[in-house]
Amino acid sequence: MIFIDVKGEEKGGGTVAFRITEECIACGSCLDACPVDAIKEGEEIFSITEDCTECGSCVDECPTDAIVEE
Repeated sequence: MIFIDVKGEEKGGGTVAFRITEECIACGSCLDACPVDAIKEGEEIFSITEDCTECGSCVDECPTDAIVEE
């Protein structure tokens, strides 16, 4: 399995708590759910940026369970 966002990515002294797996179908559900616009479109799937506040809204909206907690 390929992980796009991995724990360990610098985030203002912390790390990104979620990652998007290759199960992502780039439907945009997570993009619309993110209150801080921390999800960006990639070439094939979406990714989570260091702006993530770890609220988990994207996880609840993903229809393929492609967003997982570290």
